[in-house]
Amino acid sequence: MAAKALLKTFMRPRDAEAIRADIAAVDAAEAARAQVAVEAAARRQELVLEGDVDTLEAHDAKVRRAAVEAEVAAAKRVRLVEELRAAEEAAEQGRRNKLYAVATRAAAETRKLYLEEYPRVARQLAQILSRIGELSAQIDEANAALPDGKPRISNGEPNRGRDAIPDRYEPTTRRVYVDSRSGAEVVAFRPSDTHVVVEERDGPTSLVSLAQPAVPHVPLGAEVHLPGLAYGDAPFWGRRS
Repeated sequence: MAAKALLKTFMRPRDAEAIRADIAAVDAAEAARAQVAVEAAARRQELVLEGDVDTLEAHDAKVRRAAVEAEVAAAKRVRLVEELRAAEEAAEQGRRNKLYAVATRAAAETRKLYLEEYPRVARQLAQILSRIGELSAQIDEANAALPDGKPRISNGEPNRGRDAIPDRYEPTTRRVYVDSRSGAEVVAFRPSDTHVVVEERDGPTSLVSLAQPAVPHVPLGAEVHLPGLAYGDAPFWGRRS
């Protein structure tokens, strides 16, 4: 068992980040090798002029080895790129599989909510609304023939309408020049007129919001619609659509 676990560890695909790091290392080494090749080419001309054959052969051997190393690195990079593509595809498939597993569980829960929870709760709500209707009918009957001196009975349902809203105005102010001796507004004056001062006075009212019509009260039961599950099924509450 330990041997199998160890084998699985070695066979486990590497993650994309590790492969990208290897590709970056290959590229960095190749960039350094290319710089060395440029320098080696310039140095060879010097060695040819110096005439030392042994040194020139040793130099050429290094250049040839560098070329072989570059060829090997290029092949390694091709393999790494293929490995990276496979790793990214595997990671994407893993992400999709996780989403699929979550969606599968969600579908099972949704089915239960549709087929079990919704009908149960819809029936409970329908029973509540039906009972409210029965009790409201009793209250309406009593209100239609109140005993002497008895007030009307409310069924307790909150008012779901509202009164009309009139136009809303707000006052404004204006800055004017005033003769401080008389309090009269002035339009033309000399800057040297010390009796002319600036005051803020009431301006015309400004419309800030338009009127809105009243909204009538609609009983809660008339607003609720609880459809059946499938096409053609009778609703749990409300009219058939």
